[in-house]
Amino acid sequence: MARIRTTQVESMRDFHDMLLAVADRIVAKNRSLDHAFAETVDGWSSLLGRPRAMSVEQRIGLLGEVSILARLARTYGWEPAVEAWTGPYGEEHDFALVDFDIEVKTTAAERRRHTIHGLGQLQAAPGRPLWFASLRLTRGGTGGRTLAESVQAVRDAVTKQAPTVLTRLDSALERAGWSAEYTDDERWTPRDEALVLAADSVPRLDPALLAAAALERISAVTYQTDLTGLAPTVGAPVDLTGLRLP
Repeated sequence: MARIRTTQVESMRDFHDMLLAVADRIVAKNRSLDHAFAETVDGWSSLLGRPRAMSVEQRIGLLGEVSILARLARTYGWEPAVEAWTGPYGEEHDFALVDFDIEVKTTAAERRRHTIHGLGQLQAAPGRPLWFASLRLTRGGTGGRTLAESVQAVRDAVTKQAPTVLTRLDSALERAGWSAEYTDDERWTPRDEALVLAADSVPRLDPALLAAAALERISAVTYQTDLTGLAPTVGAPVDLTGLRLP
């Protein structure tokens, strides 16, 4: 007689749930014990192997970045734009163009409030001006775009116009948390015009104001900055007027 058992007392509750699933397949589907056990293990493995769904904040954040990516492609072409998208690779800022960097933040809140991760996220690299792009999205109904639609539009454009960087694009999307397996039915649209500011005009925590001894003892900083009502900086190197989701 075949038997299924465990010696791990701490896993007894999970083991019990698995046995119920096996028994259900035997009774409801007339499976043999071996077949029912194999189906149950395969089903649980498939479930646990699926990527975790992105949070709303992650989805709108990626929507903002692919929107900026598409706008940069209009000016520089898809290959340079994709090569410039460095944020998903762990770089300090989201985009690194030839002469300047861009940090992109997107929110669905009423106020233009963004979360800043670390003291360096709004610090320009030596000799490289840093610009801050603030986007606000709202749920757009039938007239909006889903993240899946925007990602597909960008992939289609890159496939057609710059196929040599499609692999890099897909890698960046994956690193940003995207997976084509996600179900995605939330539609978004820009709430208003994007705001572009020089990074040094964004209200922020400045490492220069902290003593060196204190900096050595601070391992992580996360804070929010509110840009509501601020006017855009004159002379921004990128025009985001009329920005739309791809």
